[in-house]
Amino acid sequence: MFAPRGWLGRSLAREMYQMFSLSPYFNRRWYRAHHLSGFLKWQDPIWHYSHHGGLTGLAPSLSFDSAYYLEKNDDVRVARLNPLFHFLAYGQAERRLPMRSGQEMVTALLPEAAPLRSFLTPQLDNPRVSVLLDSQTPEGHRSEFIATAQALALQYEATLRVLYRGIPSPLPEIAADKEGNLFAGLEITPVPLTATYSDIPFYDHEVSIATSWSSAKALRFAAQEENSWCLTPAPAVPAGYELQKNTTELQNTSALRSRS
Repeated sequence: MFAPRGWLGRSLAREMYQMFSLSPYFNRRWYRAHHLSGFLKWQDPIWHYSHHGGLTGLAPSLSFDSAYYLEKNDDVRVARLNPLFHFLAYGQAERRLPMRSGQEMVTALLPEAAPLRSFLTPQLDNPRVSVLLDSQTPEGHRSEFIATAQALALQYEATLRVLYRGIPSPLPEIAADKEGNLFAGLEITPVPLTATYSDIPFYDHEVSIATSWSSAKALRFAAQEENSWCLTPAPAVPAGYELQKNTTELQNTSALRSRS
């Protein structure tokens, strides 16, 4: 297997080569089998990763995720440093992760189920009811769910806030509902899917309503347990829905039901 002549004459190249050769995070056989084909099979896997693979996000083994490390660490990506070299030389001592944590993996695979980042804020005027819509919310029932939230808001003499995540703004759908009555104080607020965004303010006694298994997961920390609700199918009413407490058991049951 070959590397270009003179490459190992560079001090940084020698340091990386020795470091990767001794590291359990680099598996030559695995790297060659998964990333090198054709004529490239004859290249030295360490040279290929050091010169090309690392910066393009190729994994050196099952124990290190180059793409994740570059995504997570802006300083490494901007400086165009080899991710495994940075991890072994500095990142490991700084407690940076070589792969996604379990929570990050869940967030990456199911972003709409990630906890909605929120913070408590003093109640200004009326209390508030917030309903969260996302891509798992049954599309044909969105207007019905908003109407249910509106009725609850009127019952509590509260304002209504419609949160939406992973879908277009529901404003046209709300405006097209001839039977709906948009009342004063209605808020329509987007909730980004990314992990880096401004937190959503919640009142101490705000009522939250989830409309799917993923929105139920997302709202699990936003409102107090006694004020956290979820719209779920009503067994006694064909195509009907009812409000139930948004408990951990309900979240898990709803998630399983959505996959059946």
